[in-house]
Amino acid sequence: MKRYRGNQQVEPGVYVNLRRFSFESLRRAGRLPGTERDKYRRVSSLALMVAGPVLGGLYVVFLPFVGIAMLTWMAGGKAVQLMAHAASASGRVLRPAWRPGPAFLSRAGRPDGTGKRADKWADEVKKQLKKDDGENDSEGKGGRGARCAGSPSG
Repeated sequence: MKRYRGNQQVEPGVYVNLRRFSFESLRRAGRLPGTERDKYRRVSSLALMVAGPVLGGLYVVFLPFVGIAMLTWMAGGKAVQLMAHAASASGRVLRPAWRPGPAFLSRAGRPDGTGKRADKWADEVKKQLKKDDGENDSEGKGGRGARCAGSPSG
């Protein structure tokens, strides 16, 4: 096969640029497109007559495999996307929503002591404990500070 360069005067025929893998068909004598850097080769008519049916047959034989490969690729991509979404959702579900820091600190009010809210439960418990202490002292059973029988200090 003879080599030709871009912008070179050539006879009518089919020329292929192997670097760009492009075909140029010239019906009349003329110049090839491109610059001096582009290299072309002329393809004979006999080679085109043989290559056409062979390439068409390969296309027909391998097209189903290409289709199956594309479907597998798309299904695999969707499966990966679905698994990533499921992992993200399960992470949100399994993560505990209990936040002890804010729950504990919410009872204290502001740090400067202003705007302190009344804690009804804590006040009721304190009253109950004082009441229980008073009853135990008056009955002689002892309150918080009462000594137990058999204690080493007593």
